[in-house]
Amino acid sequence: MRLAAIISEFDPFHNGHKYLIEETRRRTGCDGVVCIMSGSFTQRGKPAVCDKWARAEMALRAGADAVIELPFWYAVSSAQFFALGGITACRAIGAEVLSFGIESDEDSVREFAKRRASEEYGKELVSGIEAGGSYASSAGAAIGEKRLKPNDILACEYIAAAGTAGYSPEILMVRRAGAGHGSKETDGCFASASQIRSMFLEENWKELVRPFVPESTLEILERWRSEERFVTADAFSAALSVKMRTMSPERIVSLPFGGGGVGQLLYNAVMRLNSWDDIVSACTSSRYTSSRISRLMVRALAEGEKADSPDPEERELIYFKGSIPYVRVLGVSSGSSGNHEKEDLGENVSFRILSELAGRCRGKTAFVTAPYDYLSKNVAEKCEGSYETGRKMLLADITAQSVYDSVLWDERRSAADRDLTERFLMIR
Repeated sequence: MRLAAIISEFDPFHNGHKYLIEETRRRTGCDGVVCIMSGSFTQRGKPAVCDKWARAEMALRAGADAVIELPFWYAVSSAQFFALGGITACRAIGAEVLSFGIESDEDSVREFAKRRASEEYGKELVSGIEAGGSYASSAGAAIGEKRLKPNDILACEYIAAAGTAGYSPEILMVRRAGAGHGSKETDGCFASASQIRSMFLEENWKELVRPFVPESTLEILERWRSEERFVTADAFSAALSVKMRTMSPERIVSLPFGGGGVGQLLYNAVMRLNSWDDIVSACTSSRYTSSRISRLMVRALAEGEKADSPDPEERELIYFKGSIPYVRVLGVSSGSSGNHEKEDLGENVSFRILSELAGRCRGKTAFVTAPYDYLSKNVAEKCEGSYETGRKMLLADITAQSVYDSVLWDERRSAADRDLTERFLMIR
């Protein structure tokens, strides 16, 4: 099989995501589209409106063949490390094609990426940050484009991460259709994920959202809302106050990305404020973006104890060398619910995709469909890679999900360690 990979969040899945999957399949002729998706917390440091299983189902019912979870340590990180984690997962499954959306033209993005790979870029990035700029603004300036759009920054990071990982797939850039990233405007059947999330706050959210998401996504959203609430950061305000007020400022500073003064700043804000949004606002500046503050808050919730965070050696391995000890599948699809035909691949395509992915994950990368099995001691003997780091990384995924589940209403979802009992999805 020829596989194409898309690094994603799907918060929530919308028509723009469906367009990207369809264009990837049409323009590459691939046999399968695999989405590497963040878990229930996203790169911007906020909870997703629905959990990872609901969002994986949205993608599978709208055309994806498989959804793999991007580990928490990568998912809730800066663009650079989010991209590296996604690329490392793509390399682990041997995807022949890497597809992603862009907002500028392809030639400009390739030029940005070339600049991103130069030695001058690193020097100017550090200089910009030391002068008080945020990573995003400093990265844009170092690349040579101060108004570089978010999807284009990620595109440059994907290309740079592929070079770091020694991974050379065919690269497909798909120009974003309709409304731009973060736009408050709508364009035909397209709206940004942030605009759609704002619609969930309205009583008539269903009518507002309907034009911008596939029908299958709307059905999943309706089902979720009939049992749950759409999750927002404010739901974690009380837990955040309790957790962070019992942590020392030194512990907050020691969390990943807590250095450079931001950890102490956050500690001071938490000691006098209770609301998630108020804390973020109090800490946000030209140097510290709201996303960085939110990411640090999420990491504090999920990694309160020092043993829960990667140690210095693991940070080097994960964030600079690109190591992903396992590939965890959230779900696979037979394709009958999507808009693509796969009869030529055999009767049970779901098992064919699983078998294909399992066969590609060898050596240092374990293939995980049941986290409990990976955490058992028997697996350690079968792993050529760093099992202990992988075990710690997977436990971080499980802890993060338990934190997310703590604010849910439905008894089936609010129990801790749901990762150990929830089966992966097989959509037919």
